[in-house]
Amino acid sequence: MRRLDRRDVRRRAALLGTLGVELYYGDRRPEGRRYAAEAVELAREHGDNELRQRTLNNFVISSWQPDQEAASTKALEELLTLTPLPRATEIIARMHRMIPLMKRGDLIAFDADLARCQALLVEARVPELEFQVAFAAAGRALTAERWDECEQLILDAFDKHVRLSLWGPHWSRLTLLFLSRRAQGRAVEMLDELVHWSAQPGYELLKATAALAACDAGDLPLARRLSAGLTADVAPGWSSGWQLAQTGLVATRLGSPDPETLYFAMAPYADEFVTTGTSGATIGSTHLVLAGLANRLGWAELARRHAEAALAAHERLGVPHLIAASRVQLADLGEPNQLPA
Repeated sequence: MRRLDRRDVRRRAALLGTLGVELYYGDRRPEGRRYAAEAVELAREHGDNELRQRTLNNFVISSWQPDQEAASTKALEELLTLTPLPRATEIIARMHRMIPLMKRGDLIAFDADLARCQALLVEARVPELEFQVAFAAAGRALTAERWDECEQLILDAFDKHVRLSLWGPHWSRLTLLFLSRRAQGRAVEMLDELVHWSAQPGYELLKATAALAACDAGDLPLARRLSAGLTADVAPGWSSGWQLAQTGLVATRLGSPDPETLYFAMAPYADEFVTTGTSGATIGSTHLVLAGLANRLGWAELARRHAEAALAAHERLGVPHLIAASRVQLADLGEPNQLPA
């Protein structure tokens, strides 16, 4: 970048933004985020709407991690004001905005963005976006407990995704199917396939899901084997919250990885719903996971507070299987004991 003429503002902004995205997928992510932020500032000062749209989109991608969500959401809101937007750009922006909306439990706004994305796809057939919107529709059907519709949407989305040379079709399919079956008390049906795919190159993210499925099936020796490499030391990124939540649920059952480390890693996000990314599917309130970890640690009073907060969050969201899970959790908790230092 030092060799690029600083007077060539448009080119510099475009390249800085692109570099920010490229560095997201490596160990220089903070540096990339700074480049992407510089690109946005240059575009605001010297660029037209098209350049601002491009650099803001790059900034959102380079900032896709939990501790940067406020800045990312602010950039998305700015991007969506820069009309007219290309259809693909608007779909991507709304898909990214749907993640924090689901984390807050704002189903009305989530549904509005989902409907807009679906309408835009009627006008612009973009295969790379069609399967993502279909997975989001599946995640929303799951939250609404429309089980048959949910699973058909998952299969339709997978069929579109697997035809493209893009990562993760089996991750998306298996993760959403597991959540659907788990909510129906049928998680054991997914165990064999999750164990198989979690051992395949590129599908390491399914390790925690497979371990959780083994816990749900009551096969704790298998769960211990599958969870051997799990840790609370998860690099911040698009999947880190989901990975920590699953690992936390496993640690609640097994006592490992270290429940205390997991508790404090997740505590800053206590008031959020855990989501799987752009699909918007949720395993419930982070308070639910924290309650289990606190109880495992013997912090019974704190566990009850988290469990009560989870129940309240699930009742506000209005999802019966999550409400039922919270009620079971509260019924299982013992008397208050001690709080952490």
